[in-house]
Amino acid sequence: METISKIAKRVIPYLLAIVIELYLTTLAVGSLMALQVYKLQIGEHYSPIFKDLSLHPIKYATQYVEQRNPLFLVIAAGAVLYTLFLAIKWQNNRKKDWETADTDTHGSATWGSVKELMNEYRRVSPTNLAENFNKSIDPSVIQKLQEKGEQS
Repeated sequence: METISKIAKRVIPYLLAIVIELYLTTLAVGSLMALQVYKLQIGEHYSPIFKDLSLHPIKYATQYVEQRNPLFLVIAAGAVLYTLFLAIKWQNNRKKDWETADTDTHGSATWGSVKELMNEYRRVSPTNLAENFNKSIDPSVIQKLQEKGEQS
């Protein structure tokens, strides 16, 4: 039972995407067919046509398939194939994204040992650290900051 729910959780978003794509394809093809028929008077007729297309998409989709409307068939097939391509691509990427190394870390990160950390951060003695810090500070900048603080 668990495997069915896992499969359903993976498949349902893609099925929903395909249904939405087919709905939008039906609206687009129906609108283009109305434009073909009414041409310059489309403004007068478009509102009821679009309403009917929106409320009865299954009727029009089956009608386009029965009539073998090439525009509908090409757009619908492209949408379904593109969704399947994305589903396969994302599924393969998802598996690779979270693989970890033998060190139980993600990517190239590693855990440092105490010895490595001490060697890295204890190289500079406290006196050298203070001297280097004082040398790196520009006295003119400090003076400007002090003057600015006194003016406030």
